[in-house]
Amino acid sequence: MSGCENLIESQRAKPLLRESEEHYRAVAEAATDAIITIDSYSTILTVNPATERIFGYGKVCRASDQEQRCSRSNSSRGNE
Repeated sequence: MSGCENLIESQRAKPLLRESEEHYRAVAEAATDAIITIDSYSTILTVNPATERIFGYGKVCRASDQEQRCSRSNSSRGNE
């Protein structure tokens, strides 16, 4: 494939990728089950609201927070 063909294909794929991401986000946000995504090193990348509600973990669980471990928020645990 030439560079021009690659560019055209990339431009065609962008709306499909955006639609797929929006669909995943809508499903994850509405799910009543916990959904956790991790990388190949088992680092938590994302959690959905149900995960936070069920396990009490906040959105500090992200790959960029390598030094900070996932911690339970006081509000989620009833201020124990």
